[in-house]
Amino acid sequence: MSKRAENREKNTQKMLEGALIVFENKSLESAKMTDIAEAAGIGVASLYRYFQTKADIALQVGILYFEEVNQQLKKILEKKLTGREKIELMMREYQNKDETSIRFFKFVEELDHYIEQVEQKPERIKAYEKVIYEQLPNFEEALKEGIEDGSISESINLKYTLDTINHTLMSLKQKFSTRGHVVSIDTEEAHDGELELLISIFLSYLKNGL
Repeated sequence: MSKRAENREKNTQKMLEGALIVFENKSLESAKMTDIAEAAGIGVASLYRYFQTKADIALQVGILYFEEVNQQLKKILEKKLTGREKIELMMREYQNKDETSIRFFKFVEELDHYIEQVEQKPERIKAYEKVIYEQLPNFEEALKEGIEDGSISESINLKYTLDTINHTLMSLKQKFSTRGHVVSIDTEEAHDGELELLISIFLSYLKNGL
C-alpha cells in the first residue's frame, strides 16, 4: 500500500470513529457534518472531501456494523456443532443485550428510515445492501449442514425459513432497541420472553418440519 493510500485509510477510519461517537449520542436526523468533524478532530472541509453527504458516512458506519455481525456468524459456522445447533447460536445473537448490540439495532433502524427520506440515494447504498445480504449465506450454510447431518428436517423450505428467521427476529429486536418500553407490556421481561419463544418455535420447526 502506498503512503498516500495508507494516509487516506487512516483518515477515513478517524472520520468513521468520529461519526460513531456522534451517532451514539444524536439521532441521524439531528446529527450534523460539523458534529462529526469536531468529534474526529478534523476540519469540516476535510470531511467533505471524503464523504459528500451525511448519508454517505452513515451508510459506511452501517457497513462497519454489519461486517462485525457477519464475522460473528462466520465464527459460529466454524464450530464443530450440528447445523441446528449453529442456527440456534446465530439466532441467540439477537438476545445479546450489551451496549454495542443495542446501538447496532437502534442505528440500523434509524438508518433505514433516514435513507428512505433522502431523495437522491447515494451510490454507496449498493455496498450497504451487499453487506446486509452477506448474512444470509451463513444462515443458509448452517441450514444445509443441518439437513445433511439430520438435525434439521428435509421438509423445511430453505428460502422462507431463512427470510422468516431473520425478518422476524430483527424486527422484534429493533422494536425493543429503538422504541423501548412505550406501553406497560413492553417490558424487558417481555422482550426476553418473546425472543425466547420465537427461537423455541423456530428450533421446533427446524427439527420436525411441518
